[in-house]
Amino acid sequence: MLRGKALLGVDVGFSKSRASTGIAWYASGRFEAVAVKSDKEARLACLPSRFCADVAALDGPLVPQGIEGSLDGPRYAERFLSRGAFQHRCKPGFSHFGTGLELRKASHIAASQVRNVVKENGRLATPFCAGTHSIVEAFPNAFLGVLLDEGVYAKSPKLKRGQKFDWLYESAIENGVLERVMSHVGFCPPGLLAAVQREQHHEKRAAYVCLITAACVAAKKLTSIGDKDGGWIVLPPLALWADWSKNALDESERALTAETSARNRIAR
Repeated sequence: MLRGKALLGVDVGFSKSRASTGIAWYASGRFEAVAVKSDKEARLACLPSRFCADVAALDGPLVPQGIEGSLDGPRYAERFLSRGAFQHRCKPGFSHFGTGLELRKASHIAASQVRNVVKENGRLATPFCAGTHSIVEAFPNAFLGVLLDEGVYAKSPKLKRGQKFDWLYESAIENGVLERVMSHVGFCPPGLLAAVQREQHHEKRAAYVCLITAACVAAKKLTSIGDKDGGWIVLPPLALWADWSKNALDESERALTAETSARNRIAR
């Protein structure tokens, strides 16, 4: 159990008209997941009084130098997870143009909004945090995707745009992989697993996966892919990955090493 730790998971939504932000928090044995609008007041109002997270995980691109950074192409983590088997199972969108860039901007706004309810960096989250506070980047599709066995994907239905995450979430529940992660990192407060299993709301589901991502960081049991320029995406501990995703990780690493030095760019 992560005793004494407070955690925050944020699914960054940037709709101006609907409650598209999912927020899940945990502190002192209590937890909640809600969907709110994207303004700062709405996002902070759902948190308990005096809440201060040891780690926050946001589902959105977080580039260390901020949205004004000079990246002129996909980030290292984005390229890494767009190769081989990753490409069809948990590929991220590129964040240097179009909707991806808009999400990147929204992610940095969200990070600035919650910064004051997140502890400053310590040895806990370094070097994966995006700035001066313990805020890390989550990617729920890949977090769930790397845990599922090959046979699960063989039974995947034809999915329309926007349906992939919910299929991954439901497959993760059905196959017990989220329960396995929570047990592995010692994040099993009473009632949380049952709440995760029965949740039907898209944004709340994503927020729960972000919360579990934060727990991985707090427990120092994680895999993180990226570099100091483009930022890091936090994924589950490698010991829990499916065989296909471990193989895909090695293949992606070799391919990118052939293009450019990738030394110290994968932390396990």
